[in-house]
Amino acid sequence: ESFSHLASEDDRAVALVGALLIENAVNALLSAYVPGYKNLEENRDFSLSLKIELARALRLCPSWLLGAADSVRAIRNDFAHELSLKTFDECKPKHIESVRTHLCTFSKEEKEKTSRQIFVGLVSLTCLALRGYKFHVERLNEYVREARAFRYGLKDYCARRYPEIE
Repeated sequence: ESFSHLASEDDRAVALVGALLIENAVNALLSAYVPGYKNLEENRDFSLSLKIELARALRLCPSWLLGAADSVRAIRNDFAHELSLKTFDECKPKHIESVRTHLCTFSKEEKEKTSRQIFVGLVSLTCLALRGYKFHVERLNEYVREARAFRYGLKDYCARRYPEIE
């Protein structure tokens, strides 16, 4: 349902919704790992940029994926800080090129698409990829924070690594 908003006729609205979708996906990824993240998330001073940097610092997913999120954020900022912009083609060329480059990381067949199409494609694929990493980060978090599973894994590792020690 959320992705349906990316079909708006207004490029500014698409940029804002796209960045919101990315922010929600980054929030979900961080929530899957950081206890008490919801308290941070509600702080208005905790920007999308800082959230991306936190995810990057925690190494919860590949850096290139968070680079894609940064590209979406940059386009959103172009629209947010320049009222005269009406279309994606009017955004800073380096930001559009960054979106195109990151989209090519997912698929090499994106070269002939419009700036709007590559933006929407990058938002969609980045959100889906972040959801995939969220699933696995949740499993990791359960393992690390569930004392019994961790102790069993540690005991098993030590028994294999140091068989001479009981």
